[in-house]
Parts: sequence; structure tokens; C-alpha cells
Amino acid sequence: MHRLKSITDLTRAFHTVSDQLQEQTRELEAAASRYEIALEAAPTAMLMVDPEGALAFVNRQAELLFGYEREELLGQSIERLVPDSVAARHPGLRQGFMNDPKSRSMGAGRDLVARRKDGTEVPVEIGLNPFETPDGVFVMASVVDISERRAADERFRLAIEAAPNAMLMVDANGRIVLVNRQVEVLFGYTREELLGQAVDMLVPDAARAAHPRLREGFFHQPRARSMGAGRDLTARRKDGSEVPVEIGLNPIETPEGTLVMASVVDISERKLAQERLIRERRALQRSEELEQFSYLASHDLQQPLRAVREFSRILMEEYRDQLDEDGRQGVDFIHQAAVRMSDLVTALLNHSRLQHSGPRAKVDLSAVLEAVRQDLRPAIVECGATLEAGPLPVVEGYEVHLRMLLQNLVSNAVKFRRPGAPPRIHIDAEVSDDDRYWRLGVADNGIGIAVQHRERVFQIFQRLHSRDEYEGIGIGLSHCKRIVELHEGTITVESNSSGGSTFIVSLPRDIMTEASK
Repeated sequence: MHRLKSITDLTRAFHTVSDQLQEQTRELEAAASRYEIALEAAPTAMLMVDPEGALAFVNRQAELLFGYEREELLGQSIERLVPDSVAARHPGLRQGFMNDPKSRSMGAGRDLVARRKDGTEVPVEIGLNPFETPDGVFVMASVVDISERRAADERFRLAIEAAPNAMLMVDANGRIVLVNRQVEVLFGYTREELLGQAVDMLVPDAARAAHPRLREGFFHQPRARSMGAGRDLTARRKDGSEVPVEIGLNPIETPEGTLVMASVVDISERKLAQERLIRERRALQRSEELEQFSYLASHDLQQPLRAVREFSRILMEEYRDQLDEDGRQGVDFIHQAAVRMSDLVTALLNHSRLQHSGPRAKVDLSAVLEAVRQDLRPAIVECGATLEAGPLPVVEGYEVHLRMLLQNLVSNAVKFRRPGAPPRIHIDAEVSDDDRYWRLGVADNGIGIAVQHRERVFQIFQRLHSRDEYEGIGIGLSHCKRIVELHEGTITVESNSSGGSTFIVSLPRDIMTEASK
């Protein structure tokens, strides 16, 4: 009886354990089902690989990504989804992972691609997660198609590359991680010389020591702003020269941390324009003051000079017979001196009027020279002069002033000729060696100018010869210098091979438009 009871208890216990095992089995199956449903519903492709590298599970997103039905993948080697270029060495890489399995991103820092059924390749990111099973270590792989991200990155790269300003991206350590073509143009470096380098290499020597502290301060409170607002900033080129710039900073949050996109604008032209405007304003102010003075001087001086001329004329005409020879010479001297003084006052007034006269316009210097040739035709024919010219530029300037410039230079070449030698005048234009200027050369075969006088001749009322030798009041070249300066250029004189002189007018090319044909 006691034995029967023991069997009954044992049977009952067996059934209890069996029920518990069945319940646990159902729970495990339910958990496995939920796990499978979760993997199936995952928004990314999920692959399970067994210890031999065979696919043990794929979800719907894996079918969509790779173009296979799951029946075509289950039991197949994972190498089926690996591009041909790495398929041969992939088993070795896979075995290396299985020797030290741990959760990680696959191919971190490298561009990964996977192979679709149709042979095309797709850029991907892969996360690996190993887990232990009774049958060994399996690996669950999450595969994310990053085609859209790559396309967005490419659009961003193209936009940055096409930006009209220099664009560079810097990380929190001050290392350059991205540059565009305009950075290479502005700073003179290739991008290979810049990427990975400290941005401090682009900072001028005077500011380099303080720059790390300023950069750290910005990263501590990053916000879009202009760098160095209210201060004149310069950047350092590869050749050591400095360029004035404006810099805009824009922080960007990324998985790697905060990066800063810097837009660098070369403001050299703006600075030059500002400086030119300041010079022009000062020159205009001086011109206005000089013109006002000249008007007053002209009025105050011309009145007594007219009186002197008139009374000397009356003496010469009505009292000539009452004067002896010395008296007549004295009155004639007074009259001639008054005429010369009147001419000087008029010349001074005209010189003061040489100033900006409205906006510049395009002026064809070839056409201007032809007009000058016609104006000076009688003097040219009289002395048998020849006037030749090569192609001359079309400039933006003041036509009346430029015509006066060429007329003074040509008439001087005709006037200061060597006795017995017909004047030969040649005018040409070329670009300076640094490509910044046009050089207009007016060469003659005249008497030349000694080295010690080559600056003096451009001063007002400076003469190198007596009036008996060459007429004039010594203001023509001073007019030329003032006209050239109004056009932001320079004028000098040199000796040429014929023993004469060559006047060289240099004008910035930014006011030039083209060369006349």
C-alpha cells in the first residue's frame, strides 16, 4: 500500500514537472515568436549568421535591401552579400571577429558597401552583436542603407565646393576636416596640405599665440556669429603674406561632436575701394579748398594785373615819344611781366580745376590720340614730326582729362626736339610684370631730361630752359601728373635708346576694360 502511494506521488510530480516544462516551452516559444516578430518589424535589414558564416535569419527589410527572397538567402554564405572586391578576404575577417566577438560597428572609419542580387552595390553601415547559443556563437547584424545620407552628404559637399567664398570646417581640437576649392585659391595650399592640420597655420604670427584660447572660448559657447566683429582681421597665406578677411562662424552638431563651419571672405578689393574712396574724398576736399583759393587769388591778382597792363599799354602808346630808350624798355618790361603774371595766375586756376568731374566712362585712348593728332596737326606738319602708336587700352576715366594728358605729352615731344632732327614719337601699351598695371609709354627722340631733373619736371612752374630757348610757363607736366593721379596711377620719365625721353604712365588694371583693336 505504501509503495503504491509512492508511485502515485511520483506520477503526480512527473506530471507537474511536465506541465511546468510545457509552460516554459510555451513561454520560450512565445518569447522567440515575439523576438522574431520584433526582428521582422525592425526598420532596418537584420541578418543572423551562424558560426559557419551561413545566414540563419533574414527579415523583410533584408529582402527589400538586397533584392533576394529569404528562401534564396537562408542557409547561404554571408559572402553572397559581400562585394566582389572584398569577398576573397571576408572569411578571414569574419573568423577574426569570431575569435574575439564583441558588439561593435563593422568597418568603422571606412566606406562600406554591400552587394545586391542584381550585382549593384549599396553604401551601408553595419552593426554587429554576437550572442551565445547551445550551437555556438551567432551574430546578429544590423545593416542600414545610407544611400540617402551619402547623397545628402554629396549635395552638401558640392554646395560647399561651389560656394563663392572660402569654406573650411574645424573640429573641437582645432583640426581642419573639410575645405573647398576657394580655400586653396585664397591661401595657396592644396587641400591635402590642409586636411588634418591645425587651423592656427592660417592665423597671422601676431595673433597665433592667442588663437587657441579664443577658439576654446567659442566652442564653450558655440553660436553663429562673425569673428572679430569691429576689428580688422587678416589671414596668413602659404607664402607668408597676409590678406584682409571677414570670417563667419557657424557651429554644427554631429555624432563626432561640435564642428565649426567657417566662411572666409577676401575683402582686399573692398579695403582698396574704401581706401580709394577716402583718398578721393580727401583729394576732393583739397581740390575744393585749392579751387576756392585759386578763385580768390585769381580775382585779387588779376584786377591789379589788368591795371598794370592797361597803364603800361597807355604809356607805350601815348607817351612813347616822351620816354628815352631806357624808359621805353622799362615800360615794355613792366607790360610783359604783367602779361606773364596773368598767364601764371590763369594756369594756376586751370590746374586747380583738374579734379574728378562726375562718374567715369569708357574712354578709347586710340580715339583720343587721333583727336590729339588732329588738334596738333599744324605743329606736327610744320616740324615734320611722325606720331605712331600701337594698340591702346580702353579705360574707365575722364575723357577730357585723358585727352589733355596725351596732348601735353605729344606737344612736349614736338616742342623739345633736337635741332635738325624731326621729332619721332611712339606710343604703346603693355601689361606690367605683376599684371596689376597697364604701362603706357610715350617715347621721343628729343633733347632728353637729365637724371637729376626727372622728378622736378613734374612740379608746378618748374622750367629747365629759358624762355628764349623754349616758350611756356612750366605747368604742362604738372597737369599730366595731376591727371594721372586722378586715375590712381603714376607717371615717370626715363631715357630711351635714341637719347630722348620716355614718359611712362601706369594705371591700375582694375579700371581697364579691354585693349583696342
